Amino acid sequence: QDEGQYKDTADPRIVEPAGSCSSLVARLYQSSPNLSIPPELSTLLLSAILIDTHGLKEGGKALDVDREAATFLIPKSLLAHDKEVSASSDNQPITHLPSVQSLSTTLGEKKLFVSHLSARDLLRRDYKEYAFSMPAFEDATQSSNAIRAGLATVPLRLSALFASSSYPTKEIQDWLAERDLSVLGILTTFRNKKGKGRREQLWIVRADEGIAKKLWQGLESSKELELKRLEFSKFFGELYVARAYKQGNASATRKQTAPILRRLMEG
Repeated sequence: QDEGQYKDTADPRIVEPAGSCSSLVARLYQSSPNLSIPPELSTLLLSAILIDTHGLKEGGKALDVDREAATFLIPKSLLAHDKEVSASSDNQPITHLPSVQSLSTTLGEKKLFVSHLSARDLLRRDYKEYAFSMPAFEDATQSSNAIRAGLATVPLRLSALFASSSYPTKEIQDWLAERDLSVLGILTTFRNKKGKGRREQLWIVRADEGIAKKLWQGLESSKELELKRLEFSKFFGELYVARAYKQGNASATRKQTAPILRRLMEG
């Protein structure tokens, strides 16, 4: 979705579907023969692509632009010294080589190693912020319709998030105040004991801006998210209200949730 930003300042400005934005960066190098790319940068871009696309998994987030970028980067990366890479042929896609899959597995494991992070760090780790212009509400107490909303993806279930610090609720409140947020969505992603992917959502909303009712109704009626309300007793003070949900559609990520939030806030 093109949000229309930086039209006057970005050059190049590329807006198109991709499993990883790093694939678009790699393509810029690929389309410029006179521009060399060092092995360290190739490895960095390749690592981002493997993380974002879950190892270029078939049927997942990876698109052709991601596979083409990885194929371009691998021979120029630090993996180029591997005998498998140098001896690869057309019989096997280079992205399927054991060394590439091994790197992907290692990156996936490191990505989920978050036991040393506090609640605040878990919020900051994978965070996006948005500015919305809302229509006026009759019960709104502020004349301005401009609000800020944040979405944090956390690779832990909610119970683990609230066990990550001595004072997790205060850390979340402090983050809301620090970023001046009217809405904070915490999108959890984890695996159950059987290894199946699961997701939850926790939404914390300022109580005095007429937002909560519209947000709850829109989220709970979303067929794309399939949310089921959970019992949730954490208290974020008089300024905020909160609701937690189990997400029925475990394949819906922030890329699906963010446009839904925008439609609800600006519609």
